[in-house]
Amino acid sequence: MVVFQYGSIVLFNVRECDVDQYLKIVEKHASGLLPEMRKDEYEVIEMPTLNTWMQAGLDYIMLQFLNIDGIRTIGSVLGQSIALDYYVRQVDGMVAEFTDINRGMEKTGTFTMDSKKLFQIVGKANSNLADVILKLGLFE
Repeated sequence: MVVFQYGSIVLFNVRECDVDQYLKIVEKHASGLLPEMRKDEYEVIEMPTLNTWMQAGLDYIMLQFLNIDGIRTIGSVLGQSIALDYYVRQVDGMVAEFTDINRGMEKTGTFTMDSKKLFQIVGKANSNLADVILKLGLFE
């Protein structure tokens, strides 16, 4: 099990019936839990007879040989991917809000939103941008 500071958890070689038990352990020690927990499955297969060093699909990767470096790399990529999916959903919601604001201004020619609500939306956008850059380390 790998737990990342930005909220993703990657489990290796864990039976489906045991997943919730591991997640509950993390939940006990975590702070700032999200209102929703999403799960995805990605299969890692070691196949020494593979003709190339790796072959990947949408929900699996086959490797000739799996070692600790491979586990580390796969875990990091999956952890970032999970976190990015979360931020994509956040950004989609904010884009929808800004679209509504823009349509209203286009129709009326005025801006009627309460300044507190506007500052909250801008703050959320800035926080998400900072989280993606700093927590996920995308530019490292």
